[in-house]
Amino acid sequence: MPVDLYNEPSWGASLQGYHASRTQLPWGREDLHPTHQVEKNNQNHAASRVYNPILMKFNDSTVESRKVAEEAEFNLVRMNVAKDRQLCYQQKFDVINHHSYLPPTGMTGRVPEGSKVPDSRVPYNLLSHLPKTAHQRQEIGVVPPDVTPRRPVIF
Repeated sequence: MPVDLYNEPSWGASLQGYHASRTQLPWGREDLHPTHQVEKNNQNHAASRVYNPILMKFNDSTVESRKVAEEAEFNLVRMNVAKDRQLCYQQKFDVINHHSYLPPTGMTGRVPEGSKVPDSRVPYNLLSHLPKTAHQRQEIGVVPPDVTPRRPVIF
């Protein structure tokens, strides 16, 4: 039964009534049913979890093996795309070690015929001043004597 603390005859009686109301339950103990409380240390969450956050693995081995295979395939695709991008900006041949970065059966790095960008806008070679057709039909180091440019002799 609740105690009316404001209508007590004295201050001491009010204080005793307040203390009694704090130590006694307003309902009976037989009205309460015990509840089952599970302590946090006794809970067995490891068996009920699908994914183990500490080991970073799935508890089911079939799910784990399937997920590992999917991640390996995804990583392989991403690495191939990154390697293709790298080869777009990097040299195709290592001039120091004399080997190609490309696999022997892979891309050749050759430009298809007809899609080659012209090397200059003039119809002659800028270094030798000979027509480009003369350079394309002759062997290296052999120049016909009639097209060899003459230098003026200065005395």
